[in-house]
Amino acid sequence: MAKSFISVEADISEVEKALSGTKKSLKTIRRQTLGIMAKGTAKTIKSAIAQSMPQAKTLKKAYSYKVKKDGSSASVYPRNVGEAKNKNWVVGLSVVHNYGATVRAKERKGKNSGYLVFQTKDGWRKMKSVTLPARGFIEKGESYAQSASYTSDINAMIQKELTKYWG
Repeated sequence: MAKSFISVEADISEVEKALSGTKKSLKTIRRQTLGIMAKGTAKTIKSAIAQSMPQAKTLKKAYSYKVKKDGSSASVYPRNVGEAKNKNWVVGLSVVHNYGATVRAKERKGKNSGYLVFQTKDGWRKMKSVTLPARGFIEKGESYAQSASYTSDINAMIQKELTKYWG
């Protein structure tokens, strides 16, 4: 599994209580609950990325989640996507855009020595440094567990399972 960016934890006592009397194992209940939390957290992060950086399609696609088979934990993390050959590239991109950073050019011999050169919608730019603002999308993902959306998703899962067993 990839290195965890966000570790998802949940108090599932209410879900266990609601589903007592069904034949579902505790491990399955834990896995389902953590799966809902992790999926919602990843979805919230992707939504925050789309709102703050609509052009960052690679970063938005990168966020995924995984629940351990034993139901003990779940993780939300950026993974390698698209044409990125270096797996750490997406993780680094995620950290830089989440927390903000200043990128400075290296001093080298040659035509563009000491400059970052990149293309924008207005044409080519040549700068000594660029400051990327902090966007905080990971923190927004971490707040999913306290949201009404999480409560709604858990209640929907409970209702679905109870309907299976008692019609």
